[in-house]
Amino acid sequence: MIGRIIDLALTVSGIGPALDAVQLVARLAFVAAVIVVAALVMGVDPAAVLEAARAALQDWLLPSGL
Repeated sequence: MIGRIIDLALTVSGIGPALDAVQLVARLAFVAAVIVVAALVMGVDPAAVLEAARAALQDWLLPSGL
């Protein structure tokens, strides 16, 4: 939902292609917020969960086999 609102705002403004990086950062911030809230609800340390998510994302984007 938030992603669609961001997409619409960038498309209507006509600066969508120039702000792809901003859109990516906004989406990552939203995902991080969801992870923190979920960790708090489950009673887990949010910092540990975010660190694990960061490591998984880094492994996915930068495979060590290259």
